[in-house]
Amino acid sequence: MLWIFVTIALVAVTAVAILWPFLRNNRTPQPTVDVDPRLLELYSQRDRLYQATRDARFDMEMGKLTDEDYAAHTGQLKQQAAVVLRSIDETEAEILSPALDATLEAEIARQRTQPRTNGRNGHAASEDALEAAIASARRSKTAGAKVDRYCGRCGTLVKAGDRFCGSCGQGVGD
Repeated sequence: MLWIFVTIALVAVTAVAILWPFLRNNRTPQPTVDVDPRLLELYSQRDRLYQATRDARFDMEMGKLTDEDYAAHTGQLKQQAAVVLRSIDETEAEILSPALDATLEAEIARQRTQPRTNGRNGHAASEDALEAAIASARRSKTAGAKVDRYCGRCGTLVKAGDRFCGSCGQGVGD
């Protein structure tokens, strides 16, 4: 009697595991994109021509079309596809170029109007920090104080008497 309950439970768990992908809600919200109806029609024509070309190849491989018929049929399909692709390119250039230009111009204008964090003398704050570090190094050098040196290649601290970096071998000048 116990084995009947175990069997039923096992069948139920297996059924749920198999059917779970079909039972759960897989509907993800589709992004809303405004596409020009002319482009949608051209994309549809392009896809139909591609599918017709694939179907013709399959028919040739199955023996329904001869090589000559296949070449003639796909030649026509390729010419039609070239016209459609050219139309897609022209329509996209006509529609997308002004929108892209407007977006870029708006972003450039926004960047130009953002206030910069200026330090003294109209320089950016990072430039002021760099100037302060250089001035401090010059004062230390002129005062005879020991100045730390760093390798220009790897950034390792170089000892006072070394002519080469002990880490990477790069020559360091005085």
